[in-house]
Amino acid sequence: MSKVSDALLNQCLEQLENGRSLDSIEARYSRIAAELRPLLSCTGKLQQLPVDPPPALQQQAKAGFLARATAQARRDGKRWTWLTFRPH
Repeated sequence: MSKVSDALLNQCLEQLENGRSLDSIEARYSRIAAELRPLLSCTGKLQQLPVDPPPALQQQAKAGFLARATAQARRDGKRWTWLTFRPH
């Protein structure tokens, strides 16, 4: 069973975000440092991942959404005539 509570993990993550080093956090919580290091290291790696999808995927998703919205508007008898859908 993990000795690292959610509250403690969140507190450590906040310290990392505020610029505190992983080593200093481990030193502060030396009794559970072996459990903390993998969790905090993983978080650092996750933060380096790109947040935004690639532009090609964004365009594909937008085109798909607009095509479905246009088809739905046509099925609904064009009751949304003030809203036009034009894929770019």
